[in-house]
Amino acid sequence: MEFVSLDGNIKKMINLNDTKDMQFFDIDLPKGKYRVYIRSIYKGTNWSDTCLGEIRFYKDIRKVIEEDDFLKIVFSTIIK
Repeated sequence: MEFVSLDGNIKKMINLNDTKDMQFFDIDLPKGKYRVYIRSIYKGTNWSDTCLGEIRFYKDIRKVIEEDDFLKIVFSTIIK
């Protein structure tokens, strides 16, 4: 997946894992408007579609984790 600023000067690529589990990325983009592109897909065994269930953006994920009991447990060994 690629994030591209509207003027095309800022680009950031992330690689998603093939999982239903939640994934977190620190992409450190400046404030602004971005287009999001899915740059690569592969054919599944059962369906011929691309599924992306949800995207959330946080300014400070550490604050979100600190306020959520479940996320505190999940990230207790990662976030100090």
